[in-house]
Amino acid sequence: MGQSSGNLSLKISQACECGKKFAELFYEKLDKSRHTMGQLFHDSAVVVWNGNIINGKGNVLEFYGNLPAIDTTLICMDAQPVSTLVTGDTPSILVSCNGKMSFDKHTKCFNESFLLKAENNVWKIVTDTYRNY
Repeated sequence: MGQSSGNLSLKISQACECGKKFAELFYEKLDKSRHTMGQLFHDSAVVVWNGNIINGKGNVLEFYGNLPAIDTTLICMDAQPVSTLVTGDTPSILVSCNGKMSFDKHTKCFNESFLLKAENNVWKIVTDTYRNY
């Protein structure tokens, strides 16, 4: 049990580190350089934005490109490795973010969750679920 417990602790630690770097990169690009966001998404990415579904990388990038200017304040985030029972042999992590977004002179709190999948040693967004309140 000691070795598998240590292995799980290592996976959790790595997921947290990768999740934090990912969240910082994602919101930096969203706020300042959306034209470079393509590298973050898997080809079959799905975004659910306040209940609206956007399928496929091209449609996702078009959607994000059409959003008004945004200023994001990330308040907290968490990341966890996803069990291989769910993902098979592909390493995946779930990243959950909370914060505030200012756009169109309005500020709203938000929750956003990302399922990231390793592809050629790079984390790609498979699903992105966003809700503001």
